Amino acid sequence: MTARARTEPLDRLDATLRSRSGLRLRLVCPSQEFSAREMSFGVGRWLSSSRGLWESLRVACEADLAVVMLQAPAVGPAVEGYLLDLVPSDPATAADRRARHALVEIDDDGERHLSEKVLDDPRLLRRLARTVALARRAGHAVEGLAGFASSPRMASLAHALDVELLEADTRLLGWGGKSGSRQLFRAAHVPHLPGSYLPDHDVAALAARLAGLVRAHGPGRWFVKLDHGFGSGHGNAVVTVDDDSPYAVERALRTSLRPLGAGVRRTEFLGRLGSVGAVVERHAGALCAHPSALAHLGRDARVELLGVHDQLVGAAGDFLGCRYPARARYRDAVERESLKVFTALAVAGVSGHAGVDFLASGTALYATEVNLRQTGSTHPHRTVRAVLPLDLRTPGLLVSRDGRPVCFRATDSVLSPSCRGLSTASLIAALRTSPRLRLDREAGRGVVPHLWPALGRFGKMGVTAVGRSARECEELVRDFGELLDSLGESGRVGA
Repeated sequence: MTARARTEPLDRLDATLRSRSGLRLRLVCPSQEFSAREMSFGVGRWLSSSRGLWESLRVACEADLAVVMLQAPAVGPAVEGYLLDLVPSDPATAADRRARHALVEIDDDGERHLSEKVLDDPRLLRRLARTVALARRAGHAVEGLAGFASSPRMASLAHALDVELLEADTRLLGWGGKSGSRQLFRAAHVPHLPGSYLPDHDVAALAARLAGLVRAHGPGRWFVKLDHGFGSGHGNAVVTVDDDSPYAVERALRTSLRPLGAGVRRTEFLGRLGSVGAVVERHAGALCAHPSALAHLGRDARVELLGVHDQLVGAAGDFLGCRYPARARYRDAVERESLKVFTALAVAGVSGHAGVDFLASGTALYATEVNLRQTGSTHPHRTVRAVLPLDLRTPGLLVSRDGRPVCFRATDSVLSPSCRGLSTASLIAALRTSPRLRLDREAGRGVVPHLWPALGRFGKMGVTAVGRSARECEELVRDFGELLDSLGESGRVGA
């Protein structure tokens, strides 16, 4: 049975739409849209739609914006109030923000995508459509449906609500696959590692392709990358090839291929070739950094470079977090090469958030992947933009209005098992009374948590720590973890 959505916030928003003029209405469904297998990786991955609450912060810095934020499971009014109050205001302004924000929650923590939960609730769809129709009748601009990623399911949701999907057209999503990425790099003359440009869909064809590459580039380690449906390195595997005969390569694939996703068996990985295909790419060897560029592409083919981050990557290639800004020694090169890719995507008609990942080793820089979606760095970057007073005149650069550089460190994985059962209200109360961790906008220092539903269920939180140096940001992440531990211990003693 479908969980019942709480739609009362839409009644309040409707009253605002009737009484105000000149608003922009944006609906947000931050559903991750990865394959179910990808969503099984990590603790609490199915709760990740709460990362999209950064969109709610925009009502504080855009006075003409009205937001419908869809969430499942519920994050609760305490979290909504905390986020809307991160930018201090007088009572009238605070009330206005709440009037322009409708948090529509479905009390359903089942392992399904948020988009599925919304589409499976005809009552909710009708109620959302009523708000959209009211906004149009009242003369407001209906921007459309935003989300973490585009997909056929998200396109169906936009169609059901009679709004535009603000992410990439589903017909263009191939440019975000591994093969499409490599084709873009080749066409835009962006440096990338040797490998294939078309997906192969069976082991024999993949072996023949790799054998030819080994003849051209020599034996060694190669990545095998499933073409789409996976992120954070979970769709990657490594194989060492010493012989350029197709027979020897196929034997290596069947007997020594090592998937990087935890718990993924070789037979399972190879079995996915038939459905999604795979490309191969030369392993770059010892690496020192994983920079990534983030941009937003407009419907008018305009490219807005947001910034260049250093990704923090685990041993299996899994995304652990990010730092901003990226190291200076390659930041300009990453910006230059990524802009070639972003421009090509924009000219091709792609819109919405996009990212380009790189590998940096010594003086070498290689593009590895295009993401036609929000990335792990999107929500912390957008959070910082929304809550701090910044000078944004230089594209891709975050500085305070008095010229100080902004630094932040973000992670999805602050673990404190003792916090299982802890309420988000308890954490919010502790943050508000912590002079070190409470966000100080003028000083440009403090923390903003995310992944709220995972706190009580798993003792896990995400956090964006903002400071004046990389070291201070690391210290704030550590202090936040210690706060969680102390709250968990206090809760156990109190029980």
